[in-house]
Amino acid sequence: MQQNPDSAPVAGAYPSAVPEEVKDLVGNQVDVEKGDQVQFVRKVLGIVGAQMLVTCGLALASSAYESWGLFFSNIWVNIFAFILLLPVLCVLLCAGNIRKKVPVNYVLLFFFTFLMSVTIASLTAYLTVQSVIASIGVFAITTLSLFMAALCVKES
Repeated sequence: MQQNPDSAPVAGAYPSAVPEEVKDLVGNQVDVEKGDQVQFVRKVLGIVGAQMLVTCGLALASSAYESWGLFFSNIWVNIFAFILLLPVLCVLLCAGNIRKKVPVNYVLLFFFTFLMSVTIASLTAYLTVQSVIASIGVFAITTLSLFMAALCVKES
């Protein structure tokens, strides 16, 4: 296969991350960045979906079951959750080397989600199940609409 003179390395330029086998017949690069973006969006949607499941599950449980509602509306449970939330939030916001390590950042994000869900569950303990389900539906539609809008935005 002949090398395209336009693709010859320029002094001081970064080498291409796309191997020759991936280039199409015209010599253009296949849209590798688009594939990376799709994988990133899928990962973000998975994380947000898991956070929504945890939060909505605890909110529904505290609304539907009186014992769960009494537990989550206990002031000491909320104080304990808030005290645990502070160091988790500080690590997520301030410790860049820890929050970029793959298994640790997922565990910290899960604890952050759970502790914030305790607060939501304490508020929904006083609401009816129907109103909580309606709120979850509105929240899900809004979140899905925002993600669809973000996927449709073109880069400039």
